Amino acid sequence: GTQFAASLLILLHVKETFPAWDAVFVTAKSRWKHRECQAVFDKFAGIYRESFAGDELGLLDIAVGEYQVLRRLSQTSGKETDHSRGHWPVEAYAHLIAFEPLLARGYDYTVYVDPDLFFFDDSLAAEIPRVRGVGCISAIPPACLESSPVGAPVRGLKDIRDEYRLVSDRSLLDQVRAAAAKSGGYTVRNSTNSGLVVYNNRWLASVGWSAWLAQLFEISPRGFYGDQTALTVALGRNDIPVHWLPSRFNVALTFPRSYVQITCGADAV
Repeated sequence: GTQFAASLLILLHVKETFPAWDAVFVTAKSRWKHRECQAVFDKFAGIYRESFAGDELGLLDIAVGEYQVLRRLSQTSGKETDHSRGHWPVEAYAHLIAFEPLLARGYDYTVYVDPDLFFFDDSLAAEIPRVRGVGCISAIPPACLESSPVGAPVRGLKDIRDEYRLVSDRSLLDQVRAAAAKSGGYTVRNSTNSGLVVYNNRWLASVGWSAWLAQLFEISPRGFYGDQTALTVALGRNDIPVHWLPSRFNVALTFPRSYVQITCGADAV
């Protein structure tokens, strides 16, 4: 749908902002339902080639069946793949495991960008070398996710804690901690927004990141409500270095204090 063209458009903007970077469209071609998808991609690839001295727009075709988490998510229906603005297709989660094929192509880092996110400057480049594991933006504090109440009830807080049940449900959290025990334990961390995420590809491969995501899925077979839910829960493993990026790189979180208050209540700020 509209996300298809928007994703290609944001890649043009990223390339304009970071000329030394390669732009790669991560998708699952087997799920291209509209007959014009290939034509639209070819059109954008031509614009990219003309605009950037013959550089090619990359295409990473993810085979959903080859990745346990994606395969399971493709079989999950109902609320766990529904968002307030519509349905989450399985390819929306592909950035969580894209580091594997991108590392095989020789890329040390992956900078994932949602199609509705625009950079205001190129200062993000200075943050990349600081990312030893995962770089992302802090959205709301752990108190919003954990089972103990923060303060006065907030509309939607119950839904948030159901979404993040792997850390808000004590019995599930105990299982998560047990699964992370051999990796230094587990700590509930700030939730993140997946509009922009930086992955250190080589490091993720060395610690079995994809297997860790699959392990979390097995603890709660209902799946993950969204890609940022999965990312937030996975980041709690204590051996995973998290580099918190400045909130200006995600316009939705430019005013994090206001964002937290609306989401969790004044006591959480």
